[in-house]
Amino acid sequence: MNCQNCGAEVGDKRFCPQCGAQVQTAPAAVPAAAPAQPASQGNYTQVLVFGILGLALGASTGIVGLIFSILGIRKANEYIATYGDISTQVRIGKRLAIAGLIVSIVMIVLYILLFVLGIFIGLHAASTEGHDSFVSVVSRLDELERAFN
Repeated sequence: MNCQNCGAEVGDKRFCPQCGAQVQTAPAAVPAAAPAQPASQGNYTQVLVFGILGLALGASTGIVGLIFSILGIRKANEYIATYGDISTQVRIGKRLAIAGLIVSIVMIVLYILLFVLGIFIGLHAASTEGHDSFVSVVSRLDELERAFN
């Protein structure tokens, strides 16, 4: 390498031995950047599985479907945060999980309403236990009818 000031041979020194000027070294060759590899698709099957289970179990059990739906939505959000894009499978899985969440909430509300209705029916039956029921009234009417005929 030569000095840019006086042209003397410098070698690998930082200053020229002839004129004392600082030698500007050529920047080190920067290795070429590795070609960008496509982002890994990740494990989107978990999102699909949780979405499907959330919807299927939400219609039958409510609570379990709610749990799987929440997990499916969280997995979808993690996938999107990690890989920055959203694949078709993740989009479908997230929509299934959201549908499962809605169905689960509706089923839980229905189960609660049926439970409360059952309690009211039970309380009503218990409160009329000492009184004549419809069947016993009809059977007594039949006995009276036979007695007068």
